[in-house]
Amino acid sequence: MENRTELQPYSVLMSVYSGEKPEFFAQSLESLYTQTYPADEIVVVCDGELNEGSNWEAAMSAAQFKLSNVVVLADVNKCMIDGRVDDEMKVEPVDKKVEAFGFNVIRVDGHNFKELNDAIESAIKNHQNGGDKPTAIVMDTFKGEGVDFMKDNYLWHYGSLDEEKTKQAYASLDAYYKERCERAEKEA
Repeated sequence: MENRTELQPYSVLMSVYSGEKPEFFAQSLESLYTQTYPADEIVVVCDGELNEGSNWEAAMSAAQFKLSNVVVLADVNKCMIDGRVDDEMKVEPVDKKVEAFGFNVIRVDGHNFKELNDAIESAIKNHQNGGDKPTAIVMDTFKGEGVDFMKDNYLWHYGSLDEEKTKQAYASLDAYYKERCERAEKEA
């Protein structure tokens, strides 16, 4: 086993397919029992992949083994490559389902940095204070937020930009950046 003491406190695991999750949970279990490295694991999932049973098996395992070091960021943007999530396989209410699996749950506006920061800090404190449950932060978001013609449009899951659309996207992002800075000041 490699020495994990040199790892950063937070490992961000982006998983489109749940094939990495068994290794991730094994590492989380190991960290709890051996205390070989800071035990904070962040998993990012999207509502579109929550229609896969292996995600729920992983959630049950995290709760069963009391992996308070696990924080799941669930991006609920209601879009997936095949269309609207509800048209393919309804997964809402994500917060109630994850709670039923044994998680602490915090639902936030995923575009509100203060809410998101507070939720992550709460999840970390849960673990540091000896909590015995993993935490799920359910983030309500819009796919393509910041680009007006992409916002909430699942077709941009795999879309490409021509020169005109690229210029339009940059202009939209510039306007959105100014709006976000103003909003962030109010939220802080």
